[in-house]
Amino acid sequence: MKLSTLLLSSAAVLVAGSAFAADLPAKKMAPAAAPTGCAAFGAGFFQIPGGDNCIKFSGRVVADQTFSDPAGKRDKMFDTFASAFRLNTDVRSNTDAGVVRAFGRIDGGANSAPNVKYAYAQIGGLTAGLADTAFATLNNPWGWKISTDDGMRTNLLSYTASLGGTTTATVSIEDPSFRTSTGLGASQVPDLVGAVKTVAGALTLQGAVATHQNHGLLSSDTQGYAVQAAATLAAAPGTTLYLQGAYANAALSYLGYTNTTDAVAADASATAKGYSVFAAVNQAAGPGSVSLNAVYGAQTPSGNGSDIKQTQVELNYDYTGIKGVQIIPAIYYSNTDNGTTTTNGTTGFLRIERDF
Repeated sequence: MKLSTLLLSSAAVLVAGSAFAADLPAKKMAPAAAPTGCAAFGAGFFQIPGGDNCIKFSGRVVADQTFSDPAGKRDKMFDTFASAFRLNTDVRSNTDAGVVRAFGRIDGGANSAPNVKYAYAQIGGLTAGLADTAFATLNNPWGWKISTDDGMRTNLLSYTASLGGTTTATVSIEDPSFRTSTGLGASQVPDLVGAVKTVAGALTLQGAVATHQNHGLLSSDTQGYAVQAAATLAAAPGTTLYLQGAYANAALSYLGYTNTTDAVAADASATAKGYSVFAAVNQAAGPGSVSLNAVYGAQTPSGNGSDIKQTQVELNYDYTGIKGVQIIPAIYYSNTDNGTTTTNGTTGFLRIERDF
């Protein structure tokens, strides 16, 4: 066969094949469904395919460095490093009963296993699960070291209702086991917490009360309680003032003292009392804000013991000039007087945080 004949035959076959293929129905892959925005719940939420649930993932990575001067070792600085990772999962949907929500948070550090910090469900104003106690108010978003109120997480069942306008009220039944130490007594009834919050222009007022039973190792019981009030004032553009006071009787953990429990080893009638007063000012400054925080408090470990007095002051700058990043240098001073000895120290702190 001549070469020209072979080439003409091959071209005819290709043309015929192309014409046959053109007659076949085209097969195209369906495009992937694009995430649907859930504007009603805010930025970052998107719809889960196949349903009406909206989900949002967020979290942060934190790196801390602390420079302290331990008591008794004034000639030697002590440095510590710490890092942590946080992941939040927030799922919401609109129903006839209102917004239904499920929220979970897992935190983990370089030297600690991941653990669940929050795990609760919300149906309208009802909250059930591991969440912040209803007693908490501001929980000091400007401070690093200072305890300002009881930001304790606990298992609870609470309900928040609107009283009209910008006023809300919360009633909460809370697990008391988070506030006692094994072997030092217990509570045989849950803690009851009530809180009210109202906003009037630039002023926000908050108040809370709580009950807590101490069931000692002996037969006697003590019914403890705590009260708290706080006010936040946007005094001027970029300037916010905060004042808070709390008092507790046989319920010291509601003051926010570190590692404080509410049961005594021998007899629950040996009650402990305490109070704390906190004040802060936060001022916008450049690409961030500077805050000064101070707290003074005292607690009497038993009915006839000596007061333990504590003063804390913290100054920090929160740099937010880079989107999603916080850089916080701070200096913290504390003084503790237990009636016989006084200890004090100054600590420097640097946090670099990436939020997402």
